[in-house]
Amino acid sequence: MMKNRNPGRPDLTMTVTGGPAAPQVQMRTRIGVTWTMGTHSALEVPPGLLRRIDLECAFMDQLSRADRHRLLRRARRLLRPGGEMRVPVGGRADRYPRAELEYEAWVCGFALGYRTAAGCARLVKPTRKVEVEPAVSILIPAFKPRYFTETLDSALAQTWPRGEIIVADDSPGQEIADMVESARGRVREGWVLRYHRNPGNIGEWKNNFQLLDMAAGPLVKFLNDDDLLAETCVERMARVLARNPEVTLVTSRRRLIDGNGAELPGRKYTEPLLETDGTMDGRVWANLALSRRINRIGEPTTVMFRKADIIDNRPNFMSYAGRPAHRNGDISAWIALLSRGDGAWLHETLSSFRIHGDQVSHNEEFRRTAKQAWTDLQADGEQTGLMAGIIEEVEPRPLADGTPVEQLVRTAVNAWETGDHPKVRAALEQAAAEDPLDVVVRGNLARLEWMRGRKDSAVLGAALALGAEKPDPDLAADLKAMLIDLGMAPEAAAAIENNLCGQAGAARLWAP
Repeated sequence: MMKNRNPGRPDLTMTVTGGPAAPQVQMRTRIGVTWTMGTHSALEVPPGLLRRIDLECAFMDQLSRADRHRLLRRARRLLRPGGEMRVPVGGRADRYPRAELEYEAWVCGFALGYRTAAGCARLVKPTRKVEVEPAVSILIPAFKPRYFTETLDSALAQTWPRGEIIVADDSPGQEIADMVESARGRVREGWVLRYHRNPGNIGEWKNNFQLLDMAAGPLVKFLNDDDLLAETCVERMARVLARNPEVTLVTSRRRLIDGNGAELPGRKYTEPLLETDGTMDGRVWANLALSRRINRIGEPTTVMFRKADIIDNRPNFMSYAGRPAHRNGDISAWIALLSRGDGAWLHETLSSFRIHGDQVSHNEEFRRTAKQAWTDLQADGEQTGLMAGIIEEVEPRPLADGTPVEQLVRTAVNAWETGDHPKVRAALEQAAAEDPLDVVVRGNLARLEWMRGRKDSAVLGAALALGAEKPDPDLAADLKAMLIDLGMAPEAAAAIENNLCGQAGAARLWAP
């Protein structure tokens, strides 16, 4: 294998030049290898690796709003947490319209606010760091007493070690308050049960808005007053958000139940998004929801997210692109979150959505306005580049689950020796989810990409892995062969290899 498990961290930057009709992308690694490609090839760069993107071409004024949003989302996805994109701004007509930059960049996943230096705005990708076991706020907008005790009990039964349950009571009577008081003796260690009585009926949506403001935990889990959570729901979802900074929304399978708690047959909107646990580009999920007008992501009870990823949404968290939802507020919030990051899917059934005759969704006026809300959301999706006929990177990727990278690399080595190439790839892709910048993993994934015929992606991965402080001589030889095959003069490719191998302390990686 190798003597040094983690020989430094790699470095990769991107510079975009040219005009909107034919932009060119130049990649540069720490080892000095640079090359130019079209934007399509640049999109093969694995997400989460770039340290910096420099947009040197000043053509943002020539792009539509939708294309600007697409560019910002793609750039954000390629950057590593804490990475930055530099965009020319200013009063000139050929630069980014500064008045629109800050919020457009936030909608597409950058941190709110930016610094300007030398005529360039520096947009930063959030790190989204949370504790290993972050506190979770379970938020219950309460109005109907009929099922409330079951709902509250499902929140009290959660296996996650710490958090809070906040009940905001919008009902006219005393029943819900009495139920909360009688439950205080069942609150688990590490959890707090909070009760807030509204001064009058403020309505479901305003109740949701105030609950989000009241939440003290970094992770938020809404729970409707007639729905149920599986006891491991919070634990499963919180671990996903703690370990996967690219993910802004996590959901799961849910079951339908009737007023008596009996399970109902599934419907089209409850069909699973994936056949196994995994994560996908948020643009894909948003496009699927908007184009088909079906909320397969789930109701508020089904989803968990970070408060920081939605609290600055305008005019409220149930909005997208500045338009407040009048119906379907949950899907507007999910689209806003998926515009800013990836979606994660857990195949286990972790919640129950109750269907009964008292729900407003059975009202004909509700259904009419809900259809109009979908139409408005589709229009906003088109204006911001989320609705598209073709979406890149549609294959789901594994979620980081805490498996040690060393263990996964050993699994890949053993699988290679037995000729089980699918298992090799699966182990390495899981390792890349655990640590996207691990040079051992990146080097061997590059070799597999070359074997699959994905040459641009292979060269990028190899150059990135070789940009660490102690590059692998075997991988340097492989990179030389790749560059010659792509048309580089043998002397130039050999010079790159010699420069790499001449560096002191080179570490040898496992090579299939």
